[in-house]
Amino acid sequence: MIDSLKAVEFIEKDVERFPDTHGWGYGTFEYDAVAHTFSPASEASKPPQGHDAKCGAACHNLAASKDYIFTPYAQR
Repeated sequence: MIDSLKAVEFIEKDVERFPDTHGWGYGTFEYDAVAHTFSPASEASKPPQGHDAKCGAACHNLAASKDYIFTPYAQR
């Protein structure tokens, strides 16, 4: 069981800024519970995250024609 926050992810819709991902931009910030700080995910993260707003695009390409997002909820 995970008992602390690990990361925060967000998605932004902006067709002009993110045309090659159907208008969706993605970002992930990892949380350091000891320091209570966030830092951008990196290539060293698991899974690796580049800094090009495309990190989540592959998963969402399957739903691009419907232009919606989905979130699998973890067992609690």
